[in-house]
Amino acid sequence: MPYFVYRMLSEREPVYVADYPKYREAKLKVNALRKAATESEAVIRMMHARSEAEAEKLLTIPRDNRKIGDD
Repeated sequence: MPYFVYRMLSEREPVYVADYPKYREAKLKVNALRKAATESEAVIRMMHARSEAEAEKLLTIPRDNRKIGDD
């Protein structure tokens, strides 16, 4: 499964940047994009998925804010 790199324009709007077969390559690209981005630019995210469609679906699912562990 490849690693997909996306620029998130909003919580529900991922824009495909590239995909990489190995984690190390994807992580280096994500770090480079994050360093080059300004504060006002979009968030850069990486997703491990079977396909581009699955990666986009996973990126648009709202994240849980609950804490796991002792209350």
